[in-house]
Amino acid sequence: FCGGGEEKNCHAGAWRSVSAARNNSFVHSFNGQGELLNTTGMERMNMQSFSGNEHSPWRSRGYMPHFDAPGLIQHITFRLRDALPEQALTEMKRTISRIQQSEKETQQRLCIEKYLDAGHGSCILSHPEAARLIQNALFHFDHVRYRLLAWVIMPNHVHVLIEQFDVCGLGKIVQSWKSFTARRINAQWEGLCSDLHIHAKREQRLWHREYWDRYIRDERHLSSVITYIHENPVQAKLVQNSSDWQWSSISKRFA
Repeated sequence: FCGGGEEKNCHAGAWRSVSAARNNSFVHSFNGQGELLNTTGMERMNMQSFSGNEHSPWRSRGYMPHFDAPGLIQHITFRLRDALPEQALTEMKRTISRIQQSEKETQQRLCIEKYLDAGHGSCILSHPEAARLIQNALFHFDHVRYRLLAWVIMPNHVHVLIEQFDVCGLGKIVQSWKSFTARRINAQWEGLCSDLHIHAKREQRLWHREYWDRYIRDERHLSSVITYIHENPVQAKLVQNSSDWQWSSISKRFA
């Protein structure tokens, strides 16, 4: 993991490393009949490339659509259920309603990121034990179900960058993180709150039921996402330098 002045070169190296590690089935899915197309700014993938495996490229449970395919590099964000209070959601909807349709998705994402970084809710993930549980959950299936490339554990949400393998769909990967950590954090809830000197009611569901995912388009996109993940604690004014945040992939370089 890289930081400081070496980070740009490290991003390029990470992209080359990931590209070299991909198997032929992934390469083929982006060539010939499975070519990745770009039409009026909306990227789509030939469905024939994924016949015969459990991954469904576009899927939805009736909430947010997710793009799921082996070999993709995915930026995933999931948050605590109480991280976006009703007042923030109402304000966000009002703001988004005044924006042109073509810009709504981008602006919605920016609004959500701003509210998350404001530190709403219990912020139980600021407890070292809770953050350690999540970090260990991310490590557990690294190089088994996915390749873990970057991550940061914020007080009320988590950013993860992975390369998907073909053994497990993205939804199952995220659900495994959530279910494992929810059971253990809820079991220690009172003690964690006491240590943080907060009075927060334990919710029946720790995590918000949905997550956000964006697949990486190219090396430049990869670089910007890794930088965003590592700089999130600085952006949220939690630390002055990204390497000072303990629960992040960048801090492991200085461990």
